[in-house]
Amino acid sequence: MGGPGGVGLPRELLPSEYVRDTIGVHTRWVVRVGRLQPPESQPSKVAKLLKSQLPDLQALGEHCALLFERLPLLLRFARDLARDNGKHFWFILAGKIIQSAIPAAELFLYTKILDMARCVPETGTFDTHLLAWAFTGRVGLMLASMGIEHFSERSENIINSRFSSAVQRSILRLHCKLDDNALALPEVQRQINLLKTLGEGSAYGRLFDPLAFIRVLNTGLSLVFELGVLYLKVNRSNRWLIGLSTAFMALQNFEWPATHTDIEHVDTTHDGFLRYKTLYQLGTSPKLRREVRTLGLQQYILDEAEKARLSVGTADTTSLATSPFDHARQQLHRSGSSGHGRFSWQPVLREIERPLTYAIFILVSASQPRTPGLQLLAFADVATLENANRAVYFRFLSLRGYFSELSSGLESMSALYEAESLEKRFRRSAQCTYMQSKRKVESGLWATGMKLELKNVSFSYSRGLPALQNVSFTILPGELIAIVGANGSGKTTLVSLLSLSERNYDGQILVNDIDIREYLPDDLARVMSFVFQASPSLPFALQEFISTGNVNIPTNLKHVEEALDVTGASQVVATLPQGLITYPSGASGSEPSFNDPWTALLDSHWELPRLAQTPPRPPQLKIGLDDELDAMYGWLDESSEKESSDNTLESSCSSLSSDTTLVEPITSDRLTREYSLRVGGEPSKITFDLHSPAPRTLSGGQWQRLVLSRSLFNTSADLFVWDEHGAALDPAAEAKAFAALEQKRHKATVLFSTHRLGPAAKADRIFVFDGGRLIESGGHKDLMALEGGKYRALWEVQANTFGLQQ
Repeated sequence: MGGPGGVGLPRELLPSEYVRDTIGVHTRWVVRVGRLQPPESQPSKVAKLLKSQLPDLQALGEHCALLFERLPLLLRFARDLARDNGKHFWFILAGKIIQSAIPAAELFLYTKILDMARCVPETGTFDTHLLAWAFTGRVGLMLASMGIEHFSERSENIINSRFSSAVQRSILRLHCKLDDNALALPEVQRQINLLKTLGEGSAYGRLFDPLAFIRVLNTGLSLVFELGVLYLKVNRSNRWLIGLSTAFMALQNFEWPATHTDIEHVDTTHDGFLRYKTLYQLGTSPKLRREVRTLGLQQYILDEAEKARLSVGTADTTSLATSPFDHARQQLHRSGSSGHGRFSWQPVLREIERPLTYAIFILVSASQPRTPGLQLLAFADVATLENANRAVYFRFLSLRGYFSELSSGLESMSALYEAESLEKRFRRSAQCTYMQSKRKVESGLWATGMKLELKNVSFSYSRGLPALQNVSFTILPGELIAIVGANGSGKTTLVSLLSLSERNYDGQILVNDIDIREYLPDDLARVMSFVFQASPSLPFALQEFISTGNVNIPTNLKHVEEALDVTGASQVVATLPQGLITYPSGASGSEPSFNDPWTALLDSHWELPRLAQTPPRPPQLKIGLDDELDAMYGWLDESSEKESSDNTLESSCSSLSSDTTLVEPITSDRLTREYSLRVGGEPSKITFDLHSPAPRTLSGGQWQRLVLSRSLFNTSADLFVWDEHGAALDPAAEAKAFAALEQKRHKATVLFSTHRLGPAAKADRIFVFDGGRLIESGGHKDLMALEGGKYRALWEVQANTFGLQQ
């Protein structure tokens, strides 16, 4: 049984307990709950709200001065917005200009009707043509205003989405087209930060309204027209009425402490938009930049992001605080506000404001003696005057907000035009083109690959001892080279220099007898394949993850499966319920990153598109919290869907009652999924399914197999560099991976670092590092012949410990 003191299994909410609707690329859930416990009074907040109802003429003047100063920039932005959006822009501009005059025209026609009504009892005449003209005009203006608002809403959403997408494309291009040195320049970083204030935002927020200048124009013209109508109607006898009406409106607009709430959960559910967002995050993430660069994914990210953007089409991707969301929220609240014990002061004030104003007018009129030459207002004039004053008041509040938004975005707007010039100024051009190198081996066959040469290379990390000191060697095309040495000897630093992860070194690194810095990084990425000690997760499903080993060839399922078979990773895929469309997550080597949200695909930072579509599940409710049940069932566990026995809480959980209280929403930056409540006094939770699929976290060995498969997928690589590739593998898996690497001998140049000397003995040559220096090099037999040699000492230690034989 359920009830107070009991614990129940999770159950799905009933259709009557929630509302679900789609707004652009988002899905919004509204769960009906009862009262929210009112917050404690905050005097400073109340004072701030009171101040917000008063006109700030000084700030308005400052905004106007800034707009005039930046007028050329604003005109250029408007011209480009018109060019990129065509009919949508011109429709909004024309519609807003027309709409700005409609309220004043309506008041004018209403005044004409009242004047005619006043003349009927005095003259006994009735002008039917004037009445028909005024009435038809009034209805026509109302329909025109509604039509403009309706049709411009879609055009505004399209322009907002295109603008936000254009800003994000500019940011993404700068990250993908500029190298690390250019990207780190203060000038570039400043422009990127300014661009982010324009349109990067979050999944649910647009930071800048590109149509703010049109809203300023529309609101300013409306304010002028309505002030004109109000000026014509004001005299000495009705000034007090203006003040009374304004006071009521300010009181009505005041934000009273909330006495009720709904749980509102928003999730991004458009998979094309989610794909675009993940690619944008991948291309701009500093923590994933090395992986993106060494894999040569920059152009791939730009191309795939453009495909994803086009798949979104004209769906609204901007803020849920725009008019469509406000309208939807109002409809939801209006349709569901009954029966939940709700009460708000705003609707009450809205209903009694005008009757109370009129009552005060009648009392004042009755108490005042008639003044010669000055007539008191007619009752109908009160309504006209009050309408005009209302329009002016709310128009001024809107103008203040639009001015503030526009002026705050003007400086950032200039960055939009600087992005293209920055890319042209700092993007490197190729000094030479990479060509494969080859040499003749003893068998008479040709060995192909990349020739590498280091000349007196030294490198130090910031404020540290030298990691490499005067290292020089030459590696011929097609050679298999092993790099050995103790921890901290310089092996990983050498790999970083070859991958261009570190560029501030002394000496020279030559590729095919040309300085490595003369090549474009994208060109080298096509012919180099690296496996680092720590390889981060990427927001790609398994098949795409493997194919990123070489994005310059079409994705081929057969080639992916062959790369998985070579390292035994196909056994890992076989254990995954969704196979190759699973999002893998993990870390490998000696630097695990399971807790890093960027490199482990944690859902606090990533929203991934679904590749297998399933219908959304209703929210889950659980009354009573129990650790054992939580561990056994979980909020989204399939077992929670099984039929429950008579001992469950179904009878007491049939619906959320009016005494339900939201006591603590559990919030996060983007992905809120759990909300704490009290139902009938019991601590409870409501949980929402996330549209974004959960990545599958793999073990270190499983993840390492996938990373090695990705490297071997690049069959056209001329250089393979594997850093401690066997650190997380069992002996059988390591032997299989090394056999695949050994087959690359004479087909590509291969370097691998290892602590296990058994595989190293099979290399053509072995480089022994110690303290950042290359102290020995040669074949296994040559190094074993060196009395007192470092390699021989390491071999003897492993031979005595693990039974290695020479």
